[in-house]
Amino acid sequence: MNFPSRLRALRLKHKMTQEQLGKKINVTKVSISGYENGTRTPDLETLQKIADVFDVTVDYLLGRTDQTINIHEEFRRIQESIPEWGENAGQIALDETKKVLIKLIERGELTPVKAKPIIAFLDAMIEEFENNQKSSEKQ
Repeated sequence: MNFPSRLRALRLKHKMTQEQLGKKINVTKVSISGYENGTRTPDLETLQKIADVFDVTVDYLLGRTDQTINIHEEFRRIQESIPEWGENAGQIALDETKKVLIKLIERGELTPVKAKPIIAFLDAMIEEFENNQKSSEKQ
């Protein structure tokens, strides 16, 4: 599937008119029509806005992948945020992970093969929290 057809499919799935989408990303209905017909191409900033509106990756929009979520990026973001979350880091990280899993399941993207990196990530997080707890108890 190419960009024009993915854009149209996402817009229709979200029950939006071309005009409504245009307002959300600050372009005209004519521009949206051109994107969907393949006669116009959005600039990078507009492409990112479209991805944000539909909560998908730019790679998905461009047809480079069929995954709407970049699993590795999401987990890297969660892992990098852990130090900022303080005492509640464990619970927040698990909640954030659940949100990613729910998105994947709802979109039909979570299969056993794709679940492997998720399971590995969760195992690593649990191990890290357990090690941190043991270190805290020793002090």
